[in-house]
Amino acid sequence: MKKFLQYSLVAAAALSATGQMAAQAPGNRMIYGFNLGSAEWKDGTKAYDCGFCAYPFDLSANGTVLRSYLDNPNRAMYAGTGVEGIIYACEYEFTQSTTEPESTDLVAFNTFNGTMERIGKWNPDQTHFKPSDMTYDIKNDKIYAMGYDYGSGIYEVNRETGEFTKVCSLATGGTLACNAKGELFTIDSGGDLYSINLENGKMAKLMSTGLSGMLFNQTMEFDHTTGLLYWASCTRSHPLGAENVWLQEIDLSDLDNITIREVGSLGIQSRFVAMHIPYADSLEAPAAPTEVTSKAGDGGIMAAELSWTNPTTAFGGGDQGQLYGIVIKRDGVQVHYISDPTPGEKMQWTDTSIPERGYYRYDIQAVNAKGNGGKGTAFQFVGADVPAGVENIKGKLADDMSSITLTWEAPKTGAHLGAFNPAECTYTVVRNDNVTVATDITECTITDNDFVRLLNYSYTIIAKNAEGESSTVSPSFIIGPAQALPLDQTFENEAQVRNRWTIVDGNADTYSWLFATDLGHAIFGDYELCAEYITSPTLGNSEDADEWLISPPLKLEANTEYMVLVSARSYSSIDGTVDSEETLDVMMGKQNTVEAMTEKIGTLMIGANDADETTGTMAFVEQAAIIPESDEDQVRCVGLHLVSPLMRAGFLQINAIYIGENDGTGVENISLDAPEALFSLTGRTLLITGKFSNAALYDMQGMKAASITSAITDLGQLPKGIYVLSIDGRASKLILK
Repeated sequence: MKKFLQYSLVAAAALSATGQMAAQAPGNRMIYGFNLGSAEWKDGTKAYDCGFCAYPFDLSANGTVLRSYLDNPNRAMYAGTGVEGIIYACEYEFTQSTTEPESTDLVAFNTFNGTMERIGKWNPDQTHFKPSDMTYDIKNDKIYAMGYDYGSGIYEVNRETGEFTKVCSLATGGTLACNAKGELFTIDSGGDLYSINLENGKMAKLMSTGLSGMLFNQTMEFDHTTGLLYWASCTRSHPLGAENVWLQEIDLSDLDNITIREVGSLGIQSRFVAMHIPYADSLEAPAAPTEVTSKAGDGGIMAAELSWTNPTTAFGGGDQGQLYGIVIKRDGVQVHYISDPTPGEKMQWTDTSIPERGYYRYDIQAVNAKGNGGKGTAFQFVGADVPAGVENIKGKLADDMSSITLTWEAPKTGAHLGAFNPAECTYTVVRNDNVTVATDITECTITDNDFVRLLNYSYTIIAKNAEGESSTVSPSFIIGPAQALPLDQTFENEAQVRNRWTIVDGNADTYSWLFATDLGHAIFGDYELCAEYITSPTLGNSEDADEWLISPPLKLEANTEYMVLVSARSYSSIDGTVDSEETLDVMMGKQNTVEAMTEKIGTLMIGANDADETTGTMAFVEQAAIIPESDEDQVRCVGLHLVSPLMRAGFLQINAIYIGENDGTGVENISLDAPEALFSLTGRTLLITGKFSNAALYDMQGMKAASITSAITDLGQLPKGIYVLSIDGRASKLILK
């Protein structure tokens, strides 16, 4: 068999997310950020997740996901930074595999209560501009970003609108951090640390970190409690592998003797960005109060009741000494002070001097001889509130998938946890093609059967009251008239595929089918536009493939046999030397969900093939599974389920799927149309003349019935029936009597 381009996927030794212990006690300290990819998390749970997260400051334990992005793997963050517990980050979305990511919104994630707000488009014109890191200037109350737009530059970020305004150009760039004095620093791709003059963009090199070959976007931030600089590095030159993100601690207190120390690992392929480090006046100041809660006044009364538990240890760990008092601030302004509090005591205070209806931030800090401690924070809407978004939106499709009944749960609270009466709420439902399905209804359900075209539809459900409204978008559903056969699906247009086919990441490892990339050129030497899957794409992938491509609803006529014809190729290996096959089950069900795929009609084994005589690259081979006849007309969906076991390296491409009436195409050739190999059947004896490399016999469910290794094969042990003989990828029909 001809071998094409040998390849391997990057693999590094799995390293624990528990790093070396930091020199200083971690105490009550945490590091926050956004984890973009697979990483190790809590013991006993799945080994991967992504989203906004928190780590203990010394990395003595695995991280915790605060807001998961696992259900939306096409979205992530380029860069971000924290402002008093709020992480501002630039979100992006992969809409198609063949285009660069699309800029979405500047988002604000609240580390205290887990809520996230969308502020505005950070790149509304969809230019090539991308931020690589962001930082907060605590002295001047500004957010700056390091960005690339045909060259590096510093940009000021408006956290009210999401707008980026260029401040200066730079000769190089990478990460970005600002110290308490308002001075900016960067580490470039070569691993060199520079200071930055914002007035003219001039840079002064301070040191070489020794870590070069920066991979992916990275993040850097100062700890304002100690003045130390922390860099979440991922570099090619790291001696323990480029798959990991390592937290580096840099001491800039003496610019003539800058030191760097590695704290530990932030995870395998975690691509950690948007670092945020909460701070206090000193490590000896009190820790933040715990169990901080707030409650609005009943019936819209202009009051906020706060409760908390006083700290018992210092911010950096150890004894906090005597507590002098508790400071309470509303939106940064002190509104109350409590003298001589008791450590560990649960306390309450009600703010009754609130000037107007609105959303307020309350910070509670304990004070000792070393200063103000960490902040315990609560957010409270005071006064009558708009509805929160509806929850638990579900859609039930009709049997023929031509209509849908939506249900949802009414808001139970106000959008900001303020005063709210659910009985005063109405709903408007708008489909994503701008069709208004219902207006100002009070029920939490609608049925929509007005579909002209089969497409991927979603719904915006708007909850309204006298104070305003909140919108929630439903999951998407493929709905509409069933597809008449034949269906001939290719993969030149990913958007068209996603509008009609259902793509499911069954093992929820954030990695599924890709479409129309140029990855095939590295493997096969050509640029075929395909649905593609890389088995074991990352070190974090620890499960067998469980990936679905499910067709739109199809019209199947009574007393007609149909065929599912898949044109595919793969190049897979278990250990780098032994060829293996990808396993593709062909399933069928009444709807386009995994749960509905209950009937197995075949299994296709996709392996490496010889060269196509026309192109000289690996040929695609057609394999078939048969949909048996039915006594009545029916609507069904066909699912291709990739179930290949975990491998070291594997690459599968499907360039076409045909579903239509079985006229014998691909399975009823009398000969193989290949001068090097012909076959004949005498009784139960199969004779193959000419050269061949791979031959096998499959039953009509796609299961391998016999491997053919010699020119003469006795098939006497096989049951009567119809079989498919595959010789070097070419299929023919055999009937054993």
